[in-house]
Amino acid sequence: MCIYTHTHTHTCSNSNTNIRGSRRETRKRMVSGRCGSCWIILAMVLVLSAAGAGGATAEKGVTYDGRSLIIDGQRKLLFSGSIHYPRSTPEMWPSLIKKTKEGGIEVIDTYVFWNLHEPKLGQYDFNGRNDLVKFIKEIRSQGLYVCLRIGPFIEAEWNYGGLPFWLRDVPGMVYRTDNEPFKFHMRRFTSKIVNLLKSEGLYASQGGPIILSQIENEYGNVQAAFREKGASYVKWAAKMAVGLQTGVPWIMCKQPDAPDPVINTCNGMRCGETFPGPNSPNKPKMWTEDWTSFFQVYGAPPYIRSAEDIAYHAALFVAKNGSFINYYMYHGGTNFGRTSSSYFITGYYDQAPLDEYGLLRQPKYGHLKELHAAIKSTANPLLHGKQTILSLGPMQQAYVFEDARSGCVAFLVNNDGRKVIQIQFRNNAYSLRPKSIGILQNCKTLIYETAKVNVPKNMRVTTPVHTFNVPDKWEVFRETIPTFSGTSLRANTLLEHTKLTKDKTDYLWYTLRFKRDSTCTKPSLFIESSGHVVHVFVNNALAGSGHGSRDIRAVKLQVPVSLINGQNNISILSGMVGLPDSGAYMESKSYGLTKAQISCDGTKTIDLSRSQWGYSVGLLGEKVRLHQWRNLKRVKWSNNNAGLIKNHPLAWYKTMFDAPSGDGPVGLNMESMGKGEMWVNGESIGRYWVSFLTPSGHPSQSIYHIPRAFLKPSGNLLVVLEEEGGDPLGISLNTISVVGLPRLPKWGHLKNLHKAIMLSENMLIGGEHRNFSLGPSLEADVYTSSSGSCAAFLSNSDDKNDKTAVFQNMTYHLPAWSVSILPDCKNEVFNTAKVTAKSSKVEMLPEDLKSSSGLKWQVFSEKPGIWGEADFVKNELVDHINTTKDTTDYLWYTTSITISANEGFLKKQTLPVLFIESKGHTLHIFINKEYIGTATGNGTHVPFKLKKSVPLKAGENNIDLLSMTVGLSNAGSFYEWVPAGLTSVSIKGLNNGTLNLTHTKWTYKLGVQGEQLGLFKPGNSGAVKWTVTTKPPKKQPLTWYKVIIDPPSGSEPVGLDMISMGKGMAWLNGEEIGRYWPRIARKNAPNDECVKECDYRGKFMPDKCNTGCGEPSQRWYHVPRSWFKSSGNELVIFEEKGGYPTKIKLSRRKVTEV
Repeated sequence: MCIYTHTHTHTCSNSNTNIRGSRRETRKRMVSGRCGSCWIILAMVLVLSAAGAGGATAEKGVTYDGRSLIIDGQRKLLFSGSIHYPRSTPEMWPSLIKKTKEGGIEVIDTYVFWNLHEPKLGQYDFNGRNDLVKFIKEIRSQGLYVCLRIGPFIEAEWNYGGLPFWLRDVPGMVYRTDNEPFKFHMRRFTSKIVNLLKSEGLYASQGGPIILSQIENEYGNVQAAFREKGASYVKWAAKMAVGLQTGVPWIMCKQPDAPDPVINTCNGMRCGETFPGPNSPNKPKMWTEDWTSFFQVYGAPPYIRSAEDIAYHAALFVAKNGSFINYYMYHGGTNFGRTSSSYFITGYYDQAPLDEYGLLRQPKYGHLKELHAAIKSTANPLLHGKQTILSLGPMQQAYVFEDARSGCVAFLVNNDGRKVIQIQFRNNAYSLRPKSIGILQNCKTLIYETAKVNVPKNMRVTTPVHTFNVPDKWEVFRETIPTFSGTSLRANTLLEHTKLTKDKTDYLWYTLRFKRDSTCTKPSLFIESSGHVVHVFVNNALAGSGHGSRDIRAVKLQVPVSLINGQNNISILSGMVGLPDSGAYMESKSYGLTKAQISCDGTKTIDLSRSQWGYSVGLLGEKVRLHQWRNLKRVKWSNNNAGLIKNHPLAWYKTMFDAPSGDGPVGLNMESMGKGEMWVNGESIGRYWVSFLTPSGHPSQSIYHIPRAFLKPSGNLLVVLEEEGGDPLGISLNTISVVGLPRLPKWGHLKNLHKAIMLSENMLIGGEHRNFSLGPSLEADVYTSSSGSCAAFLSNSDDKNDKTAVFQNMTYHLPAWSVSILPDCKNEVFNTAKVTAKSSKVEMLPEDLKSSSGLKWQVFSEKPGIWGEADFVKNELVDHINTTKDTTDYLWYTTSITISANEGFLKKQTLPVLFIESKGHTLHIFINKEYIGTATGNGTHVPFKLKKSVPLKAGENNIDLLSMTVGLSNAGSFYEWVPAGLTSVSIKGLNNGTLNLTHTKWTYKLGVQGEQLGLFKPGNSGAVKWTVTTKPPKKQPLTWYKVIIDPPSGSEPVGLDMISMGKGMAWLNGEEIGRYWPRIARKNAPNDECVKECDYRGKFMPDKCNTGCGEPSQRWYHVPRSWFKSSGNELVIFEEKGGYPTKIKLSRRKVTEV
């Protein structure tokens, strides 16, 4: 084996066996006295032996061998998470790092952003969001390591891949190859960063947190384009980096030929399957970018990678000897200002475990946290054990790591994506879900399965707290459209966009004068551009716009133009949405207009490309820095004119607002706008482009993050630059939060319904309504306004058959019993029967009741019948509700009868029959203090009759009947007169026939004893004698149970699983959870069919179907998390019928999207 030290020298031995053999030989020579220096040799051998067996070395700092990084002599299996310091604010860093650490991450990975730190040659910026040193020190203060990816080319979906644009103007410059100008500046900046961090003592070799550094980034993607100069550049970059003497290892990602001692690493989503491993057996297997999602561009939906898939491939990488995994990104953050690369949205990796705002994205965060805990608990055998790979089936394997001292761990892999597989491993059976890996601690106990998600999904909610819908609160400044005569820079050709802008602005004006003669009819302008966006103005009026995309780079636009006879001013605004972040020969890429032509009547073409063009860099509002407080008065703003507010291209808007209360995340909803940029108190929160829709018709991003650090309590300045034209009155300020457990698809489907209706809100409120038939069972409800706006609702009332409706010469498919909403009388945006929202699966994850002090039960059993003094006696059966006045659910009816020894049923050993009629709700029967049974009504028919054989004896017999209400009526005519309780009691089967007890002497008692004594109150013993036991009695009626418990794990909602109990009430810490009664649901009629889901189309009937047959109406009873203390929680249960209290569980509610 080889151990690399931070000075990049290494010592090697062939195997641990040779070390042990050397040690034995040395001992022999020491005993025989033939080795004078053997004590020294033995010490050296012992050190090497320890390193071989355990990865230990006496040297401090960071080294590595073929298994892992070695930090301060200890092998490390590390999970890392990428957080980029400039994509959040310094005020956010502590919380982000804390949450990352709590997620089981030990390393924070970040790039270094050259174009931020050196915006001009030799001028450096390490302030605010650019304060790299402060960021690393915060990581250190929270006890984590740092992987510093200096690059200095970084890609990262960052503008120009992090390279400063001034590099392009250096004579002879070719990026990222064996080019002397580039190597000079790359070495200079890399040295600058290394020396800065050394001066702060931040490398691990100095006792700091930086354990790894990266040089270059994914150079293997472009190396072939540079031929032999690519290979020589790689060698130079590695040698240059190592020569900086950081004292920690260097890495190169996606670089198979990384020179020693630089470690080549993998980037991707499936490195456990695609990475052949490092290029030397003496280097550890490392994964520098495990993509938790993927970048998102304008016009595309988000890429959502499941928690299960991330966990599967991470576990597989570890099973295949991987020892370092970095999640890219763990928190993506925000591309503030103009920092995003070409076409990338402002929010970055929002689907990461910590979303753009730093909120937990569940279940991704929690599921990976559990993975990290499982793997870290088995780190010893993983790092020190011998790996064995076993085949367990055609698509199943076991990766086993075992060592006599470190123990054993096994990774059982089911690579079948469709089937649940039963696996036999070491005489035990394991069931693995499709595409799943199970981790066996001690090679026996399944502690984690990648496809089994125990963490419930949460949902991010945006709540509007302020709408900017008052015209008088806005002021607007409209850009002046430059003309050729107002320009000073001119050329007889179309100049390249960035050569003029130097990336100081997105915008470049191309202007010219065009003289039209009378022969040019029906003129149109054709434009080609290699830029991103073009807006065409003719004589100061917008004629048309066009844009490309990440997939279609060129912009081609042909628009008819209104030309006057004589001179016309044509002004074309070329716009960029970030510079590219990757590719070979980036310095030679060109952007902007490449062709301009006027076509007359479709036959005559006039090429304008070689005309004299005038150029103007940027917008006037940018030049005067109109987004800053001090510059607001440099232009004339207009206000108090609602007509000036909306739908004007190249308009600047400003308004004031107060910050929302609280400290949670805040965002601007820009969905009413088009494209542009936003500033709050002078800070750019990024570009927006909500008019560029995804294939499903939605903006790629509509909410834009305003960090709390940008806000003051009141008097905040919002400035918006709108390129295309929008409605600022529709902008809203939103708070961002996460909530849990929506019932899907119901929640999502209704949300979509509400959104569709709101699109028609104005028509529904102020429009003229007409209803007319479209055919059998088909109707249209149409709302129109005098301005010509229209909204329609098309309905199919046939509950069996789908229909096709023809409306305004268009056809629409209407499923049975459905309504389609057309907010413009043309496009269907919603149909009630077409569910596109995601579905979910709900699971309850049980946990046994537990207590850190040991689980002990206190038990008190009530005696049936009268306790204490009777409340009253009557020779009749009284009404339950009139008696209790709803102060309690319970009312005791008690009487006694004397049975002669001559009764025939005693001699025949048969049983007489008790007949009871009651007006509800339920009844427990006790004969001679023994529980006999229960009778009950139901939700639709409360009265009931009971026929029950009862064991009477010769002599006096006590009859104790506990009547109960289960809530009072809440509706219906005269429901104040609805009765409850017993109306008739008799016994049949006696010598004299029937004994009617209805009008005998009855003794009454309100409530049950424990209720009246307040046994449910915390710490209240109630002056009764409790029995303390670890084995509480089961199936015992009228019993109070009290137990001290700890809260369940996690943060998910909690339910008390009472399936093992009969009927009663429960309290936690004195708070009443409520009645429980896990009564089994039955069919409405014996011959009725039971279905999983009911088709309620047509006339609604609540009892149309039988669902949930054989299941309790309610099994889990909600216990709010806020009722729990950290320990010492008092759970009290009153059981009426008898149950199994030791089987009570606390269950966490998990929701999984399907």
